[in-house]
Amino acid sequence: MFSESHILKRISLHISSICAGILFLLAAIIRVALVALGWTPLNSDEAFMDLAALHIEKLGEHPTFFYGQNYLSALDAYAGSLLFRILEPSVMTARLATIIFTLGFFALLSIITSKLYTRPFALVILGIFCFGSSLVLARQIEVVGYTELPMFAAALFLVAYTLAFSYHKFSLWKRLALYFLWGLLAGLAIWAHYLTAPYILVSGLMILVFCWRDLLKWSIWLILPGCLIGAAPLLYYNLHAAPGQNSLDIFLTMSQMGSNIHRSLSYHLEASLLVSLPVSLGYASSCLPGSFAVHLFAGPHPARCVAVQSVWAGGYLILLAYSLLLALLFFKRAYHLDHSEERHQQMVQQFARLMLLCGAIITLFFYIRGNAGIIDPVQGWRYLICTWLSLPAVLWPLWVCEQWFKKSVLRAAAFAMKWCVLLLVAFALIEGTVQTFQQVVPTQAEEHGVHQLEQTLLQMHITRFYSEYWTCARSIFDTQEQLICGNTHNDLTHGFDRYLPYRSMVEQYPALNFVYPDGSPQIVTLKQYLARYHIPYEHFEVSGYAIYKLSSRIPSLNL
Repeated sequence: MFSESHILKRISLHISSICAGILFLLAAIIRVALVALGWTPLNSDEAFMDLAALHIEKLGEHPTFFYGQNYLSALDAYAGSLLFRILEPSVMTARLATIIFTLGFFALLSIITSKLYTRPFALVILGIFCFGSSLVLARQIEVVGYTELPMFAAALFLVAYTLAFSYHKFSLWKRLALYFLWGLLAGLAIWAHYLTAPYILVSGLMILVFCWRDLLKWSIWLILPGCLIGAAPLLYYNLHAAPGQNSLDIFLTMSQMGSNIHRSLSYHLEASLLVSLPVSLGYASSCLPGSFAVHLFAGPHPARCVAVQSVWAGGYLILLAYSLLLALLFFKRAYHLDHSEERHQQMVQQFARLMLLCGAIITLFFYIRGNAGIIDPVQGWRYLICTWLSLPAVLWPLWVCEQWFKKSVLRAAAFAMKWCVLLLVAFALIEGTVQTFQQVVPTQAEEHGVHQLEQTLLQMHITRFYSEYWTCARSIFDTQEQLICGNTHNDLTHGFDRYLPYRSMVEQYPALNFVYPDGSPQIVTLKQYLARYHIPYEHFEVSGYAIYKLSSRIPSLNL
């Protein structure tokens, strides 16, 4: 016979599983619905990853990295190519892979939170991640090489925690498999992006601290081969790279966006903590301006903006510091218990919480220290994407805050405060999701204009032309390479062509054509050339784009 408490526990378990399933389904529906409605608009960065997937599937190419960015892996392209073999190549098909990565992260995060904390708290965390601002939702949908990073970090952490917590209970073969799996995941993660390095480090420390006996004997000889296999494409490239062209050097250069900007420490802190950190947490207020070239929050209400952003950043940092203190105190307490299985499990649990916090601290430290965040704090937040894994450890003191008080009045006040904070956070995240859906109609109108342009170019047989970066790749992918485009800088010199064969195709084309959005600085330069050399041309306007069809080449223009 089951006891009453056992029955209640099973009922509670079933209810929490049902609630988790509902939240998981809701998260999937939100993201699939946005993709089905055409949000976000396809941009050229994403289009190049989709084109890489197309080339893998149709041409048998095997790129190591995202075209023109030799530190960001082409894993998204390989995932997309698998789906292209099953479904028709399209933006939506490619985005299904990133949605799978996102949902995989949610599932792993829920498991980790349940193991380190409680099931109800895991539901709260899952609920928080269901929603978010357009900036966060876009990063969870677009195929740009970042969506899988939190999933890799979570998988590494879960494998390491499983080994540390109960490796002595596992059979030899199960331990062998887990060590090899951790090495393989670490290799894949470092190939995917160097942003995963802090979480490779902290999960590796868990194995080192609690499984050191295995490491001294034989497990290192399983971790190393796994790591080498996972990182094989990265290692092969770096072994053959020219001096200064290895992936780490390229990453350090590209993360500064080609700029060597010198700002004060206070500016680094303000940009990183008051802008990037709140954005990474799913909050994007109306305070964020379009440009941060000189001052942060230089709009009509700078004081209010600083205050609003500080609430999110300050709350996170206070909770982070308090969580770190608690994890250290509880780990010390577990360390002094009598030797037993319970002592071991408590030590692993507290150390795992501590490592989650350390992963966030290391990531924040290097982000503040770098330049990417101060050049564009809004878009630069993507370098903080792996800190999502640490959010449960940061929020845990808030979830249990009433337990620190003995007086009923104080406990009630803390309980009320906790739920007020959580409801405010939920309101902000839900509002961000609603605002994202409100962007669908303008996005569809924009996409309609681009498709009109593409159809016009095909009808006019203008299949090879020059344009600017954000027009080129999306037109190439939309038309499945019927249109081929090379991009130019404002002075009509060659721009950033990620895939050089496209440039060659345009260069070899007998006619010279240009297509630019209205108001582009390239149009001004082009008109100056046309007037100087008296070159006849035809000019057309289509859906906010200007088409120039030249009758001859432009002398002195090296295109």
